[in-house]
Amino acid sequence: MWVKKHRGGPGPRPGVWKSGTDPVRHDQYIAWARARAQAHYRQEHWHLTFEEWVKIWKGQWHLRGRTKDTVCLSRIDYDEPWCVENCEIITRRQHNLRQKDYHR
Repeated sequence: MWVKKHRGGPGPRPGVWKSGTDPVRHDQYIAWARARAQAHYRQEHWHLTFEEWVKIWKGQWHLRGRTKDTVCLSRIDYDEPWCVENCEIITRRQHNLRQKDYHR
């Protein structure tokens, strides 16, 4: 018997998202997965679950960005893994200064 295959069109498909149908939560999940993959690429240990990561960002998610006055997630001690106790939300300016000092 022949079965018609799904021919998904362009656009979002919230029915198949791991994070549920909320587009904000989906964006958070994509950002978490990307950050975890980047940490793995840089050979940094990652101990943050998606739920822990969302709790860290609570109330500040809309403030993130790529300019110096927006916020980002940063480690307090770069020699320690990415975990709840070692992460904080700071401005990108603070993060860049901290990274500059660490790499000296």
